[in-house]
Amino acid sequence: MPRRSLPLGGTSIVITRAQSQSGAMERLLKHAGAKVIDFPVIKTMAPQDPTRAAKALAQIRDYDWVVFTSVNGVAWLLKSADAARAHDYSGIRTAVIGPATARKAKEAGFDVKAMGKRFVAESLLTALRRFPLKGTKVLIARAEQARDILPEGLRESGATVDVVAVYRTVAPDFSKRHIDDFMRHGADYVLFTSSSTVNNFATILGAENLARLQERTRFISIGPVTTQTAKDTGLKVSAQATEHDLNGIFKTLLAYEARHGDIEKASNRTLKRKR
Repeated sequence: MPRRSLPLGGTSIVITRAQSQSGAMERLLKHAGAKVIDFPVIKTMAPQDPTRAAKALAQIRDYDWVVFTSVNGVAWLLKSADAARAHDYSGIRTAVIGPATARKAKEAGFDVKAMGKRFVAESLLTALRRFPLKGTKVLIARAEQARDILPEGLRESGATVDVVAVYRTVAPDFSKRHIDDFMRHGADYVLFTSSSTVNNFATILGAENLARLQERTRFISIGPVTTQTAKDTGLKVSAQATEHDLNGIFKTLLAYEARHGDIEKASNRTLKRKR
């Protein structure tokens, strides 16, 4: 099939995820005919204080629940586990924020018993509250910077909660030349898969570039928290995924392009001619 006749044929789409995590989305986009632009504005690193994670791992079977709010949480806990020589997770009751995190946890041997229906902390809290929580001990393995809705909600339900940072997210260094090149070529869409991608994208580009980019680029968000972060940053989100995962944002992008793509590409061509 000619590339132009594919659902995303003729569109350029920016992936802002960490490079190590962009493969699945890149394959989906390219299969649909898109030109993919990798602009990874986030990378994950070990926490500034890894000793707390090591200590929690040594006592992991003392917890009634282990909770993961991202795939990164599982991956980085496993890295800590290598150092702590803790490899057996069979039978450890686990709650996760979504299906991708569930798969990663199950691969490691965790017994996934609860999963949020939506990719937000509030949904995971609802799933956990179906179980008796009073008097339980809960470990939340997450990023250094994260919302406190989940631990606060669990404590209100009577649980003792330990929040342990197993990784942190930072913005990579981009040269001025790299940013200028990105701005010169532009894109039809930018995909935001977390609040961190929004914040880092805005910081890296700067207010002036961000304002210019909005004239011709549409922003697609993975969910309500990410959308709100974009609004707080001054970005207008054109569409928000109803299923808060990679398949959800991909389907939302396809639907938006089918409805608006030809009109907006024509508008972008007019803007370029005026410059």
